[in-house]
Amino acid sequence: MGLAALWLFAGLVTAVVMGRLGHDPKLWLALGVIAGPASVALVARALQEHNLIRPARLERGGRGRGPVDVLVGVDGSPESTAALEAAVDLLGRRLGRLAIATVADYDSGYPGGAEEAREEAEEDLAEARDVAASRGVAPEVTILFGSPASTLEAYARENGFELVAVGRRGRGLAAAFGSVATQLARAGTVPVLLGSA
Repeated sequence: MGLAALWLFAGLVTAVVMGRLGHDPKLWLALGVIAGPASVALVARALQEHNLIRPARLERGGRGRGPVDVLVGVDGSPESTAALEAAVDLLGRRLGRLAIATVADYDSGYPGGAEEAREEAEEDLAEARDVAASRGVAPEVTILFGSPASTLEAYARENGFELVAVGRRGRGLAAAFGSVATQLARAGTVPVLLGSA
């Protein structure tokens, strides 16, 4: 009984840690339960390497005339589309650089990773790019990898964005670790604009 509990505990710890880093928690739960305490070595390696995957810039955008650079996080939800529309409409001529980013889990960033997740991310970005283009803006389009809130926040800080716009509620299982909007607002390092459909 004690050995089975240790294996299960190792699996749960692995799933939580890897899920917080942006990996698929269900996959890592299974791996953690199978590998047991040996999964701790996998987690330690992932913690060392989790910053090695770089953003995949799909399109370079054009700069607007204004001083406010905006990063919009999209996930295909109506709320994230509303955040994009609000950012463009509210800032108008004050809009400078506009980047649209979606965040996929780390596993889809590795060669042979979850190709389906990458394709879904590209579809979300294509829809958002079309929304921006319909408003006369040529955005930069990027796929990021990791945990959505911390990845968007870090990307915004590292690339000089003055505002991050996201949907009030996301799509899918984003609420499992708290909403992206809530986590970004708590971080407080970059102002956040929330879109609501």
